[in-house]
Amino acid sequence: MAKSWELDKKGKRKKIKQSTGLHLWQQAHIEKGVEAAQKDDFASDRETADFFNKYGRRSN
Repeated sequence: MAKSWELDKKGKRKKIKQSTGLHLWQQAHIEKGVEAAQKDDFASDRETADFFNKYGRRSN
């Protein structure tokens, strides 16, 4: 039983590390987006149209 507890603890540690890494990644991208927005660095109408022409529109 002690052995299974150790494996369970290791699995939990791994999940926590993965989750933390994901949150740090998300936070970095959000901060990058905020900085761009503060500089009024947005896609132009043409860039937006090109994006949707390339990738399409998703319907709900």
